[in-house]
Order: sequence, then structure tokens, then C-alpha cells
Amino acid sequence: MSGPLLHAPGSATVVFSPAAEDTGWVFIRSDLPGNPQIPCRPENIDVRYRWTTVRRGEASVSVVEHVLAACRGLEIDNLFISVDTDGIPMPDGGSAKPFVDALSGVGIICQAKPRNLLTIDRPVFVAGSRGDPMTEKIASSQSYIVALPGNGFEVIYVLEYPNTPLGTQIVKFDVNPDAFVREIAPARSFITSWELNRLQNEQATALFGPAIDEVPIVHPNHNFVQRLSLEAARHKALDLIGDLALLGRPIQGTFIGIRSGHRLNRELVLSLARQFEDANL
Repeated sequence: MSGPLLHAPGSATVVFSPAAEDTGWVFIRSDLPGNPQIPCRPENIDVRYRWTTVRRGEASVSVVEHVLAACRGLEIDNLFISVDTDGIPMPDGGSAKPFVDALSGVGIICQAKPRNLLTIDRPVFVAGSRGDPMTEKIASSQSYIVALPGNGFEVIYVLEYPNTPLGTQIVKFDVNPDAFVREIAPARSFITSWELNRLQNEQATALFGPAIDEVPIVHPNHNFVQRLSLEAARHKALDLIGDLALLGRPIQGTFIGIRSGHRLNRELVLSLARQFEDANL
């Protein structure tokens, strides 16, 4: 599949290929000599401005969270993801639906070996500053994620943008393929008008490629047309699901994000990786 880039000008094409058991999710830079591979592992995470990057040596791939969320949501545990530039395309305003459609369209099979799940066995808590232009507009600039033991894979997200059409949104999902396809995958990303204006004033819009044109803009005094209810919080849950895939294996537990984003998601992944050191990550 192909589509516009978010992090740079131009477009990209992604090719999905089946992988053997216990491979995990592996990105391949088909445009570089030797086709270097970047496995999804905690040590390869490199969070940039508004997206997650994986990096190994000189090779990197940006904006990986949406395609990884699709893999995790569909319970595809082993996959090669080949891309012809340094980023994953971001069509449809940043939803995971194009990836879900592409992967579902070719069929998904069960492999012989049982799934190799990581399981939360004790609470893990991370906190940080919100770190975005809304900081001065909300009562608390702190963000949090809590990981708790639980059956299955549950994600709860609390989004808080007071004095905007988004307001406070709370979503809760038992993440399985049916729920992911219906309730999470269609949710698009968003950017606030004041953040976009700030970037334009700083002449920093070069951070973005053509995909930004499809991302909904939140204006303080205008209605925000949502594709589905609580779309912004749903997309934040989608981002968390995708970033958790950077542990390299599917995980079981309950995850509660409060005003969190990619940077704090990374901190959670690193904290969990330390917890799972004995699990041969």
C-alpha cells in the first residue's frame, strides 16, 4: 500500500510479508544498501516530535505507531514491514484503517506455535509533563500511564482539552480484532489550531509532509466534526496500542493513559522492558 508521509515531503510504499514464528514485527528499509532490518524492540525506540520512530544503526523508520497498532489489534504477531523510504505513510488522517484493510485483504493465518505473550504481574507507573502547547490551558500539565495485571488486553484513555470542542473524553476497550476494527482503527489523528499556528510562526511546518493536510484541525471556537464519538481519545488509545508493540511481543494487562502521548508511552515501554528482563525479550 502507498500513501503520503507525515514527517517529510513525498510518499511511501509499504509491502507486508509473512514471517516465521517468534520473528515479531520487523521493519525493512528496501531503499538502503543491504535492506537493513529494524526489529521492534525497546532499545530501538526514538520518539520524535509527534510520532514514534524506530532506529538501528544508520537506518530508521518514522511514524510506525499506526501500522503497529493495526498489527497488534488484528493479533498479527509476526510480520515483515518493508518500506521504500524512512517513514510509514499516513493516509486517512492518521487512522489505522488503511493498514487494517490491507492486512485483512490478504488473509491472516494461525501459526502452529502458541502465542508468546508478555503478562503484567505487578503495577507499573510512569509520569511526565504533558509537553505540548495545551500545557498552559489545562489545570494539570502532568500525564500518567498505569499498567496493571489483568485478563486479556484492556486499554483505557483519558483525554483532557478543556475550553475546546474536544473537552474531556474517556474511552475503554477490551482490545480484540473485532473491537479494534470497529471502534479504534477508524479514529484519525488531530492537531490543534494554536499548535499549527505556532509551528507556522516558527517556520517549523517543514516538520510535516503532505499527510498533515488530511489531519483534522481542532479550533477553540469551532465545531470539531468527528468521524465517530470520542474520536480524539480513541486515536490516543490507538497510539498507545501501537507504541506498546515496541516491546516486541504482544502483552496482556490493563493500561490506563491520562493525558499521555508518545514520549510517555516510550517511558512505559522501557519500564516494562526492565520488568521483563528475565522473560527473554
